Amino acid sequence: MSHLALTDIYPQECTLHGYRVVGLAWRQALETMQEGETLGQLKARTRELLQDPQVLEQLRPVAAKMSAGEDPWIWAIERRKAHLRHGHD
Repeated sequence: MSHLALTDIYPQECTLHGYRVVGLAWRQALETMQEGETLGQLKARTRELLQDPQVLEQLRPVAAKMSAGEDPWIWAIERRKAHLRHGHD
């Protein structure tokens, strides 16, 4: 199965804030996802986080400290796969 790239879903946001910042916002939104929420709601929450100056202020230093091999988007995909393997949706 192939996955969309983060830049496919959030092209403008990645250009504006950087790939890792957007990935961290997605990860933060995913960590707070409630049962029954849709992917559309998750995307909307990610965009809301990226519009919050305080959130951006917190995410930028974290993104800057990430090593070249760290990818918050891949982390989110793997977390979702594990979640589904354990019978959750």
